Amino acid sequence: MGRQWLHAKRLVAGLKKAKTNTKLVREITLAARTGDSDPAMNARLFAAVEKAKKESVSQGRHPARHQQGGRRWRGKAGDGARRL
Repeated sequence: MGRQWLHAKRLVAGLKKAKTNTKLVREITLAARTGDSDPAMNARLFAAVEKAKKESVSQGRHPARHQQGGRRWRGKAGDGARRL
C-alpha cells in the first residue's frame, strides 16, 4: 500500500513530458509549414529543433514531423506555392 505515491509521481511526470513534447512537435510542424523544411534554411525551424533536442524529444519524432510539414504544404520542388 505504500507505493501509490510512486505511481502518482510517475503519472504526473509523464503528463508534463507529454505536454512539453506535444508543444515542441507542434512548433516544429508549424515552422516547417510556414517556411522551408530544411532547418539550415529556416531559422524558426532550426530553433524549434534545437529546443526539442534540449528537452529530449525522441529523435524519431521531430525529423519526421518537419519533413511531413514541408511536404504537406509545399510543392515537391519547394517553390513556395501552397497546395489547396
